[in-house]
Amino acid sequence: MSSCSIRVSYEVPQGSTLGPLLFLLYVQDIFRVLPGENVKLFADDTNLFILGVDVNTLNQKCNYCISVIIVLYCNTLNQLQVNVDKTNIMIFPETKANDICIKLSDITITKV
Repeated sequence: MSSCSIRVSYEVPQGSTLGPLLFLLYVQDIFRVLPGENVKLFADDTNLFILGVDVNTLNQKCNYCISVIIVLYCNTLNQLQVNVDKTNIMIFPETKANDICIKLSDITITKV
């Protein structure tokens, strides 16, 4: 017994053996949109490590980098969707700090 075949343009079946490798091959050029930034990929997770001298610098840099990744790289160039609910920011201050807060700008996420 066989199933009907359908044309698939941009998807890899979830849970497939080659899925993580194919995804990494697909997004391996993400470094090009943020040259000089520290981007790490693992399976379908992307980590961006940003350094700044103060909270304002970090805030501006975070907003810029996330906008470039989501709007330009994911939505426009690669037709990928980012799960904003799973997007987090973690701050590692040099000294103990109680009130460090990064406020991300409202980024328009378009459905592809």
